[in-house]
Amino acid sequence: VNLSISRFFKATALILLLVSTTVYSQWSEPPQEEIIIRGGWLFDGISNTRRQNTGIVIRQGKIVEVDANLQGKVLTSTSVVDLTDSETILPGMIDLHAHYNFDLVDVGRVEEVVNNGIIFLANGVTSTWSAGEYYPERVIRQRDLVDSGKGTGPRLFVSGPYFGGFRCEYNIKTAADDCSAWPNDITEKEIRAEVDKWAEQGVVSIKIKQATPSETKILIEQAHKNGMTTTGHLSNYHGEYDVHPRDAILMGL
Repeated sequence: VNLSISRFFKATALILLLVSTTVYSQWSEPPQEEIIIRGGWLFDGISNTRRQNTGIVIRQGKIVEVDANLQGKVLTSTSVVDLTDSETILPGMIDLHAHYNFDLVDVGRVEEVVNNGIIFLANGVTSTWSAGEYYPERVIRQRDLVDSGKGTGPRLFVSGPYFGGFRCEYNIKTAADDCSAWPNDITEKEIRAEVDKWAEQGVVSIKIKQATPSETKILIEQAHKNGMTTTGHLSNYHGEYDVHPRDAILMGL
C-alpha cells in the first residue's frame, strides 16, 4: 500500500510539473526581434559633426539604443547590418507640406499615396503631414496599412479634406460660388460637427482654405477641443474670405 501511495504522489508530481511547464511556455513572452546596425557613420541632427557608428539597436521596429557597446555581445539571434565607411546614417526627415495629390495626365487630381510614399522614403522622409487632401479616405486607408505593417511608406499624419470653400470641387472661382461640400450658408453647428467627424478618424491637424474669418475662428476652436492643430491659407480672395495674419494668431492658428 505504501508503495502504491508513493507511486501515486510521484506520478501526480510529474503531471503537475508537465502542466506547469506547458502553461509557462504558452504564456511566456516570445523573444523580441532585434536588429543591430554597426559600422559606417552616424549623424544625429544634434551635433554639428558625424561620428563613427559603434552600434544601433532596434527592437520590434523601434530604436532602443545608439552608440551601443557591442563588445562581448552574443549576436546569434540578432540580425546584423554592417555598413561600409562610405555610408552615413541620418535621422528620418519630416515633410510638413507633403501633398500626395497631383494631376499627372490632365484628367483630374488624385491622391497617389502608394508611389508617392515610396518616393518620400527613397529621399529620406519617414514622416509626412499632407496639408489638405482631395480624397482623404484614400490617405487614411494608406495610413492604416502603413501603421499595421501591410503597406510601404512614411508615417502619415493625415490632415483630412480642406476646411473651407476650396473643398467645393477644388475649382471655386469667386466667394459667391456655392456648393454642397461647403455651402455659403454653412452653420456653426455643421462646421463643428465636420471637425469632430474627421477627428474621430485620426486627423491630427487640419488645413483651412478659403474660409471666412468667422468660419476660421470656429474651425480653430473646434480643432483645439479635439486636440488638433491648425494651419491655413489666409489670403484667399480680396475681401470676404481673407483673414488677417494678426487675427489668425489671436484666434489660435
